[in-house]
This record gives sequence, C-alpha cells and structure tokens, in this order.
Amino acid sequence: MKRIPAGAILGAVIALLTTPATLPGQYAKDAVRPFWGIGGPGSRAEGMAQAFTAIADDGNALYYNPAGLAHLTAAEFNVGLSHLNIDTDSGDPSAGKPSRISATRLGNLTMVLPISGNKWTVAAGVHNLRDFERSRTLQRSFGDTLLTEIILESGRLTAFSVGVGYQFSPGLALGYSTEFISGKNVYDEAESALQNGNTLASTFTHIEPKYTGMGIRFGVLLAPRPTWRIGLMVRPPLTLAVQESFYDDLDPSKTKIEYKITQPFLVRLGTAFNFGPLLISGDMQWQDFSQIRFESDLVKDFENSAGDTVEIFIDSEINNTLRTQYRSVVGLAVGAELLLPVINMKLRGGYRYRPQFLDGATAESAHQTFTLGASVAAVPGIKFDLAYTLTLWERDLSSASIYWQSGINPLRGTAGRFTANLVLRL
Repeated sequence: MKRIPAGAILGAVIALLTTPATLPGQYAKDAVRPFWGIGGPGSRAEGMAQAFTAIADDGNALYYNPAGLAHLTAAEFNVGLSHLNIDTDSGDPSAGKPSRISATRLGNLTMVLPISGNKWTVAAGVHNLRDFERSRTLQRSFGDTLLTEIILESGRLTAFSVGVGYQFSPGLALGYSTEFISGKNVYDEAESALQNGNTLASTFTHIEPKYTGMGIRFGVLLAPRPTWRIGLMVRPPLTLAVQESFYDDLDPSKTKIEYKITQPFLVRLGTAFNFGPLLISGDMQWQDFSQIRFESDLVKDFENSAGDTVEIFIDSEINNTLRTQYRSVVGLAVGAELLLPVINMKLRGGYRYRPQFLDGATAESAHQTFTLGASVAAVPGIKFDLAYTLTLWERDLSSASIYWQSGINPLRGTAGRFTANLVLRL
C-alpha cells in the first residue's frame, strides 16, 4: 500500500468537519435502495433459488406469479418466518473486525380460497419484500491519527397483496394481484478522527425514509405438456412516495423532505420440467435500472462561473446519473426438487446469480446465492417447508468517504437467511 501523505490526512479531517450530511434521496444509488435486496417470501421458492415463476403453486404465487393461484384446488393457509444474518469484512485486520447484524421477521402470511364450482381462485397475504439490514465498521491508522467510520442500517419493506387466478384450460391460466407497499429504512452513520486519543473531528447523521406505494402484477402460466410449464410475470412501473426525516450533530432538529422514486418494468420468465420424482426449474429476471426516475422539488446550492451561489433542482442531475451510469440487469436462477416417496419428504437446492446494476461493475460484485431446502408432510394437509440461503458479494470501497486513499478494497459480504413455513391445506 502506498504511503499516505499528511495532507491527505488533514484533508480527511477537514472533510469530516465541513462536509454536510447527505440525504439518500439526493443520490442516484440511494434511489435504488428499496428495489435491490436479498431473498424473497416462501421457503419452497427460496429452497429452489426463487426459480419459481413456472411453479408458483402455493400462496406466495401472489408475489412470484399470480397465475399459479388458479392451480390451487384446496384452501390454503401459509405462514413463514425468516432469520437473516449479514456479515461484512474488509479483509484487512487493521481496518477493524468483521461486522454482523441480524433480524427475525414475518416472511409471509397468505390465505388462498378456491371458489367452489368455478375456475377462479382468490388470495390475500402479507409479504416481506426487502430487508435493509446492514452493519459496517472500518478503521484506518495514519501515524498517530485514527479514522473511524460506522454505518448501521435497519428496516424493511412490506406488501399487503390481494389477487386472483383463473384457469381457462388445463394448459392456460392467468392471474392478477395488487400490492399495497409500506416500510421504512433507518440509517445511522458516524465518523470520527482521533489523534493520540484526542478527538479532532466527528460527525453523526440519522436518516429515516418512509415508503408508501401501490403496484400490480400480471401472470401467465402455460402447460404445453403435463410435465412442462412456462411462466411469465410482469410488474409494470411502481412509484413509491417517500417521506424522509433527517438530523445530524450540527443540526439536531429534524428536517423533513418528500420525493418520489419510480421503478421500471420487472419481468420474470421461467420454465419447469417434471422427470418423475425430480422437478427442475429455471428463471430469468430482467430489469433496466437506468429507467428508474427520481421526482422532487428539492434543490441544492451551486456556484456558477461568476462565483455566485444559486439554487438548482437536483432531479435532472440524479436522473442523468441513472440514465448514464446504471444498466439493464438480467438475473438467472436454477432450482431442483427431489421427492423421496417412502418418507414423503422433498429435498431442494438451487443457485441464483444477480449482476450489479452499476455500469462497468465487475463480476465479483454480483450477488451469488446458494440454496438448500426441505419439505416434510407430517400428516395429510399439513406441511413444513425449510430453506437456507447463502449470498456472497463484494463492494468496491475506492470512493467510500474517508477511505478514498486507504487501500481498503474490496469489502466482502455474506448473508445467511433461514426461512421456515407452515402450510395448511383443507
């Protein structure tokens, strides 16, 4: 690692003292925050790496493909819990110990009711869409100066959904669902500079955006053959209204702002094949993150060529960054399920690959998820589904706050997620 000049240390300390705290809505990457996460509802789907669009045969079809509801011929109650552990590590012992944060939450609660004597099936449920858990502590010494950065993040995004599926024929089913979304993200960041144990500079920032919105999903499920299915789910653009409160150590009074972020089309396409006791599925998920749009009446100070300070709206700047620095992403997933008929048990496994949305991102920064799962039917009509997923990724820290010259690069992360579901069918 190259030697850091004293001027760089002084510059970092000055930056801590003079740089104003920032709001997530004022940066393009944070406009993506509610739409990028780990995991999804349902232990069966998770055990198969979410390659579930062409299967969608339980209450979580509301999320993966509402057309799958049409194939449910019995009333169902489905409840699940999830436990998430996220670890981050810079790979540099001098930069501090690895950080860990965990959360246990309701994963889903769904109810399905086929309409007697008809081809309609209706359903309602609650799904956990996004966990905001993050914990990071980094330290760096420059002679007798110690720089420290601590980030702690929590919260979640939840959807209440209602939907319907209709079976036109054994080979064609259509579905529709509406989801009402709410949630919040609590973000705390602290930075400090110490010299011989004395504080040179310190800052603290608290940001708490609250999200509300409504979206819809359309689904198609084809069965060209009894052993072959093709599924398609389309979610049109979704707009979230954000009410954000903010304060820091320089101004402890809360500042509140409002803005909107719109997520573009989300498309999932999948297929599944039955080979006797073996079920194999594959999924492709497409989304163009460059089409995310930010809308507000927020302004920032800008110094023009004459040296005058003027206020400019930030929307065009953020949206231009989204257009030019973000990209279309295609995620892939494969899953398998094996039935053990003698003991009435199913074993599952899968792999999911999701590239980063930043243009020019390396392959190492992609989310890679490995999954295992099992299902046990203790008695007729009662089933337990379990799944464990392990997600790996890296993050480039070359431009991160006070560590821009520190050599801490990259930051590695792992997320272990355990889900359990109880499924009752009458």
